[in-house]
Amino acid sequence: LESEPDFVPGLVNLANCHTEVDDTASALACFKRALSCEGGQQFEVHGNYAMLCMEQQAAGGTLPGGVSYRREATAHFAAALSLQPSWFDGHYNLANLALDDDDEVTATRHYRAALALEPGDVDAHTNYAVCCQQAGDLSAALHHCNSALQLSGAGAGPGANPRPEFNLANCLLLSGNRPDAIVHALAADRLCNGPSSIKKGQSSGGGEGRSGGGVNPPAQRP
Repeated sequence: LESEPDFVPGLVNLANCHTEVDDTASALACFKRALSCEGGQQFEVHGNYAMLCMEQQAAGGTLPGGVSYRREATAHFAAALSLQPSWFDGHYNLANLALDDDDEVTATRHYRAALALEPGDVDAHTNYAVCCQQAGDLSAALHHCNSALQLSGAGAGPGANPRPEFNLANCLLLSGNRPDAIVHALAADRLCNGPSSIKKGQSSGGGEGRSGGGVNPPAQRP
């Protein structure tokens, strides 16, 4: 970079190195510089920058100038997808951001796109089930809850992700099937490997809590 300051791959790699050591300010500066450059690898720039902003928005705060990390992440996931529409992680993370904003229409579009690319992804089924539940489509929510549970391995032992069981219990309860809801709620609680801890609006698995179910964390960097 000393001999070629606008070398985009070098800027992206340096930004990711800064991110690994929690030097967010330096990482942001590298990404901003890379975004101002012409040339290739813009998909990687937008994608990695979006992931950094998504990680930072969970901790609160804003970018210089008062722009929210959430808004910036949304914009750059969209930019990355415009360059590579088949990027599963981009669709998955945009869907999660939209769901957090209660925008079920946008979330649905990107969850469907993500599942079209990777139909066996447990997290996408789990989170899309929450989206369907919030939108009032319990039939679709139950379908994706069951898909997530089957894909994650029904009857898995302690330490397995309890969210599919927990979300299925929630959907069953809302649909009026209390006996089966109790069965799956107890299964989720057993997976937590501790005393009873299931509460409405809280993910038993330690992820981000939402009223009506637990949402899995963001996907990784491109």
